[in-house]
Amino acid sequence: MAKRGHTASTVLLALLFACSSSERTGNQDRAKPEQVGTRLAFALEVPPDATATREELFDQAFSVVQRRVFDLELRERPAVLKRDGFILVELAGADAGQAAEVEAAITKSHEPLRFRLAVHEHPRMMALCEAGSGAPQVAAVPEAWTSEDDRQMRDCHLEAPSRAVLEEYVGAHEEELALDGDQELVYEELPAEEGRPKPIWRTHVINRTAVLTGDHVRDAFVTHNPGSSDPCVQLEFDEAGARLQELMTGSNIGVKLIVTLGDRVLSAPVIHGRISGGAAVISLGAPDHPDHTVNAFDLVAAIRARSLPVRLRLVFRESLTTPRARRAFGVSTGSPPGTSE
Repeated sequence: MAKRGHTASTVLLALLFACSSSERTGNQDRAKPEQVGTRLAFALEVPPDATATREELFDQAFSVVQRRVFDLELRERPAVLKRDGFILVELAGADAGQAAEVEAAITKSHEPLRFRLAVHEHPRMMALCEAGSGAPQVAAVPEAWTSEDDRQMRDCHLEAPSRAVLEEYVGAHEEELALDGDQELVYEELPAEEGRPKPIWRTHVINRTAVLTGDHVRDAFVTHNPGSSDPCVQLEFDEAGARLQELMTGSNIGVKLIVTLGDRVLSAPVIHGRISGGAAVISLGAPDHPDHTVNAFDLVAAIRARSLPVRLRLVFRESLTTPRARRAFGVSTGSPPGTSE
């Protein structure tokens, strides 16, 4: 049954492009048409255990493809279209390198942006603070702070001069530091600053389940802290993300919110109160670090790329030739988000 479905899709795709290219072979006496563009067709690879419908996954993937393609800032803006269950990208020009760049941007996987809550006063970590780490390069550091609603908060984390030292220590004490199945240990780098001449690494125990993800980020851009020149990344959430943000911050005052991209901790602020308005800022630390501004732009690119809900596979590539390309591109080579045929 799966084989027949695959064959039917292949035939449909072949007919789609055969019909659109019939005029090329209709008159053999014409001069060879000039290639003025390239069309790429992508199909979704939906796993059998997917919880969302194919239509939902298709719409999510289409939105991600639009963002990734338009963020490439090509000289002429491509058209991104929906047609017969495929995502089409039409590029102006015959540049093979440009087509390869677009294909790579669409099909590559991206690390997910996730907002997760810290697990404070974990009994195994608190026991380490009482007994000490027992390792010369690793310190068990207690923390205490008062929340905005006057609750006394406590926690304990491990510190070391490098992530490798921390990971080696955690690996050697796997039983003592065993966490529940829905928890994990993540590592954050703290840059050098006044009173701390060298960067250090620290741990956080967090819940695996994200309370908010990058799928709800409508836009991201680089800005700077108004009171300093520290580079920051400003996030704007969509309507659903804004509701989740307000609900999550309002019910977790005093808790640390751990923001991660893949396995990298970007920020770990304490939630001071309910946040409404659908915006957030990720601070990247000291401004005199030469890589911070570059990292800010890299982070924005990674966030804007978002994660595909399923894998996409290139199933067809063809040249667009005149005059057929004029119909493909029309007067303008670009299509605004949401355009479909």
